Amino acid sequence: MKNFISIVAAFDEKNGVGIDNTLPWKLQKDLIRFNSITYGFPIVMGRKTFDSIGKPLPDRTNIILSRDKNWAAEIRKKYPEVSVLFSWEDVLLWVNEHNPGKIFIIGGPQIWNLALPYVDQLLLTHVKGEYDCDAFFPKIKLEEWFKTDEIEYNEMSFVNYIKNKKNTESNKKNIELVNIQQFMEINKSKHLNDNEKILYAKVKKDSLLLIEELKSKAFIKNKDLVFYSSETDEVKKSLEIRWFKERFPMI
Repeated sequence: MKNFISIVAAFDEKNGVGIDNTLPWKLQKDLIRFNSITYGFPIVMGRKTFDSIGKPLPDRTNIILSRDKNWAAEIRKKYPEVSVLFSWEDVLLWVNEHNPGKIFIIGGPQIWNLALPYVDQLLLTHVKGEYDCDAFFPKIKLEEWFKTDEIEYNEMSFVNYIKNKKNTESNKKNIELVNIQQFMEINKSKHLNDNEKILYAKVKKDSLLLIEELKSKAFIKNKDLVFYSSETDEVKKSLEIRWFKERFPMI
């Protein structure tokens, strides 16, 4: 099984991610998005990121990278459910052994740098404005990535990318399947403001058009699309309460 590795990060207009091991902003929607994306999956972080959180995040496998074996022993004793590894190679071995399907790299800068060559997807929050920061997200070469989704708010925008493959047609199909899979996973929120309802309606329309296009191309054989092979009223009703996870994580 292919393990899908994603980076999750939020940074300002100068790539700043934090100061004194804390976030310089408070963005509730970004926290909700982060939790909805990573819920139920392994997350990988460095020691400083773990210290800034202060405890393991619930309902996720917490993996911490640290070269300090004494610190690792203390953390393992205090939190037996946490895995402390000593190198990025150890993370790759862990992934190959456990086959989690999805794994999320949540920081900080050194860990993101180590992970970038192996990452399939970037799930980014672009925070508007500039903040006083002493830690920064690594610069990425956008030509190496395809943008799959973007949604803008007053304070920030959510932007998602997948790795650019050599085969353009294959990459286009990958983008379509990623979006469809997200569309299938999440129930519609009951807490939307007027602007978000308008955005949801547009996303739903675009999604249904994409589904029809995929069906016409015989991609329906893919297991992620079998759900859409029926035209019953029950299926149509189900479609009305499903939407993209990373575009609208308001649940």
